[in-house]
Amino acid sequence: MLDIPCPDPTLEARTRDTYQNGALRLVRQERWDLLSAQIADADARNVMTPVA
Repeated sequence: MLDIPCPDPTLEARTRDTYQNGALRLVRQERWDLLSAQIADADARNVMTPVA
């Protein structure tokens, strides 16, 4: 049996994935208005991922 160890994702990767998956969900639903509002809000608050 082949066993390939995979490291646990970092906090940075998990945080990025959370934002990216949320954005992709809104894009699939064509909720551009809500996505734009969320981006503008995060930009105004200078929100960054933990490592940035």
